[in-house]
Amino acid sequence: MKIVLIRPAFGEIKGRRYKSLAMMEPLNFAVLAGLTPSNHQIVFFDERIEDLKIDGDYDLAAISVDTFSAKRAYQISEEFKKRKIPVILGGFHPTLVPEEAALFSDSVAIGEADAIWPQILADAQNGTLKKFYHSENLSSQFSIKCDRSIFTGKPYIPMALVSFNQGCIHNCDFCSIRQFYQGRIRQRRVSEVVSEISTLNRKSIFFVDDNIVSQKDVAKQLFREIKGANLKWAAQASLSIVEDDELLGLAVESGCFALIIGLESLNPMNLEKMNKGWAKRFNGYSGALDKLRKNGILVYGTFVFGYDHDDLDCFERTADFAIEKKLFMANFNVLQPFPGTPLYTNLKRENRLVFEKWWLDPGYRWNTAAFFPLKLTPQQLSDGVMSARKKFNSISGIFRRGLDFQANFSDFFRAWIYLTGNIVSRHDIHRKSNLKLGLGAQTLK
Repeated sequence: MKIVLIRPAFGEIKGRRYKSLAMMEPLNFAVLAGLTPSNHQIVFFDERIEDLKIDGDYDLAAISVDTFSAKRAYQISEEFKKRKIPVILGGFHPTLVPEEAALFSDSVAIGEADAIWPQILADAQNGTLKKFYHSENLSSQFSIKCDRSIFTGKPYIPMALVSFNQGCIHNCDFCSIRQFYQGRIRQRRVSEVVSEISTLNRKSIFFVDDNIVSQKDVAKQLFREIKGANLKWAAQASLSIVEDDELLGLAVESGCFALIIGLESLNPMNLEKMNKGWAKRFNGYSGALDKLRKNGILVYGTFVFGYDHDDLDCFERTADFAIEKKLFMANFNVLQPFPGTPLYTNLKRENRLVFEKWWLDPGYRWNTAAFFPLKLTPQQLSDGVMSARKKFNSISGIFRRGLDFQANFSDFFRAWIYLTGNIVSRHDIHRKSNLKLGLGAQTLK
């Protein structure tokens, strides 16, 4: 079979497809390509950076869908169906709303597609594609073999992506990770990960794990094994990494230079509301963030606004804190009610959704509040988040945060990462304003 794998575009601005200045390789497609027998031909398109050629004599189209790209994925799927090409949708969004995804496709992959991909291919080849495929009864360990040749010639940033574990030990009510993995934490063997890293032609790595220190003892083992490989790596992690000096030390010694950490809110009552009360033990985050910076780690903090205890002052207060603590970068987000999460269920029950299906609604725009906050109007929430982004990414904000010789500007490599990341971020926050999900009348080749 000739199989086309597709990463859909995000949306459009003034009739033009949105393109970021920096895109990472979407590792999930390399995993699928690695699982595909050699008697099949793989064609891969990342619509975020290139045009999709829909007329290619394909036998099967497989589209990975997140909620923000759902509208575009459904548009593409319908075009394939017009051409009598079977379509299977997978990823976070179809897993959370499989019945919706089934309306736009021939088949839906629910859960981790790597566990069911071989069966999907066999059924597609035999013309017996099922409506739904479920990844069930999975073991706590998983093994993958990536085929990164599908990324050849595409303008991704020069950083290799590697998977170490799947899932997260925490259960924040706004996050879809727990629902997708059904509370499971799955782990690759350290030896397999180390072996894969040794075959890469890059020394800069991003671990795609939702929390690389979900299982601290195994994380320590990995860090010990890669300590002599001269790597520079980044990952997502829980702030709990600062509570284990051995873990933090091994991370630094093995090449950790940056961590993405979900701080979410400075208000302890909001943390309790989002089921992240455990974070209150860090007493406002200040000491923990200082400890990371003193170890030379660039901190990319993420925040969400819109919980019941947020008011008009929370935006500037949070932006000031992020600048004062010299965060490398920060992502200020409108609280997003993703389908299938406890947050979405509660807001729907309380009749507080502005758009019941914001991901499909023609009136929704990026950075638009999709629900009614308790102490703010939807417009005040949207405007407040944008004001925080602008303040943090202002020239003065970038300069003040750059005056950090413990982490952000501690050496040439970190200074380059700092400046590059902040330039891209500053560029994107202005370009993405009023972004519309899906693409309009753009043609598919």
